[in-house]
Amino acid sequence: MFKNLFSSKETKSIFLVLPEINFESEDEYFDILKTHSVSKETALKFDEFRELIFEDEKLTKMFDYENQEKHNRILLKNEKNLTFRKFKEHTFSNINLSENGINQLGGTPPPEISFINNSNVKFQYLGFISPRNKYLDYVTSPLHLFVPVYTDFTKIYLDYSKENVISILDTDDELEEIEYLYEELEENDENVIYKTLKFNFQESDELGEIGHSGIPLWVQYPEIPKCPKTNETMNFIVQLNSGPEITSSPENFLEENLEFGGGNGNLYVFYSPKSNIACYLFQGS
Repeated sequence: MFKNLFSSKETKSIFLVLPEINFESEDEYFDILKTHSVSKETALKFDEFRELIFEDEKLTKMFDYENQEKHNRILLKNEKNLTFRKFKEHTFSNINLSENGINQLGGTPPPEISFINNSNVKFQYLGFISPRNKYLDYVTSPLHLFVPVYTDFTKIYLDYSKENVISILDTDDELEEIEYLYEELEENDENVIYKTLKFNFQESDELGEIGHSGIPLWVQYPEIPKCPKTNETMNFIVQLNSGPEITSSPENFLEENLEFGGGNGNLYVFYSPKSNIACYLFQGS
């Protein structure tokens, strides 16, 4: 009796950087925690973030912060059953161009890399992510990025399970539905090549223009992919933004700047180290 009267409940908090959304299911909730968890210090760097408060492992309160104003978010019925689970707190890091960078944007793939494309859709080489990045320890070998930039694609999986061989994993027959945004590229036998830029990921308090790692900043509703082979939540690698910083080689293509979806969106790259599958997502406004 006295124990119940005088004991205090254990309180914990989780901070998330993401849009104001409802947790529709427990599965979606844990996907969000795995992908969007940050420290309180990191959360305070953003204009908008969410704080989840747990008492004795149960979610009891939720607050949405906007421009330093705190708003109480009433829990929905299904959200009251959600429990505490600790995931890695991600560090927000911008793409910082550097001649000595360990990662690369643009250029051409190394001769030992074979990209098997059995479709009629042209994929562009966007560079690679190095396995030597401090906060991307699940990338154990260079992750070479191939994307059909100048199409209306929304999601594509690539298979990296064979050494130096990358192939398309067309899970939903999406390639058959893809259309080019530029007739000039569809009719031209030559592909687009981007100028080579070296870069590092650098911790920052501000949002970079080219892109970033750590947590995805969604244009639309969060779309965290599951690996088609393991059905496990994939790890976020990098977000690349449309913009003038990444350009094609001179006279290589009429659209000089790298523009996803015609320039109104971003590219999100996820990866599963267990299966060596990468997912490329596009979201636009």
